[in-house]
Amino acid sequence: MSKILYERRGAIAEVTLNRPDKLNAIDEEMLAGLETALDTAAMGLVNHVVEAGSLMQHARDMAEEIAANDPVAARLTKQAINRSVEVAGLRQALEEALAIDLEIELTDTPESREFNRLLEAEGPKAALNWRASQSHQAEGTGSAG
Repeated sequence: MSKILYERRGAIAEVTLNRPDKLNAIDEEMLAGLETALDTAAMGLVNHVVEAGSLMQHARDMAEEIAANDPVAARLTKQAINRSVEVAGLRQALEEALAIDLEIELTDTPESREFNRLLEAEGPKAALNWRASQSHQAEGTGSAG
């Protein structure tokens, strides 16, 4: 039985300490296995490490954080990511992402103006709280039809 389990599903790499009889205490063999698993994961893009069983909650938390952003900026950022994946060369992908990032920064909406006003006048916490309140208001104002 392996003391370190490694499974990759698409963009998700799951590394599990598998020594429950010893409360997952790390010995030299586990340390070597963990290093190998993390090196393998590092070959891809690793931006979060979460405890076993908390992946879905972490994903929901990240989704809520993304949803609290300016909808136009979020849509354009997603578009930049999708285009980057589709574009064949890294240079071209970076140029595409930069062009969309410029569009994000230069897009002027009533929401972005209010957010920036609050950001300068009252700080980031006030601006983020305002944006969260806008998201909650939008959830409650769906149209029946």
